[in-house]
Amino acid sequence: MPALARMLAAAALARFIAVRTARHGLDPAVQARNARTASNADWRGDFH
Repeated sequence: MPALARMLAAAALARFIAVRTARHGLDPAVQARNARTASNADWRGDFH
């Protein structure tokens, strides 16, 4: 079950980054900031 939870979290994180990337375009600085902060945002449920 923990493995499944990790898979679901990874999928949610990938989707989160994809949405943010699509919204902001391909700005490398934005992508880098998202990569650093997305995992924390994912666990908080903070998807804005």
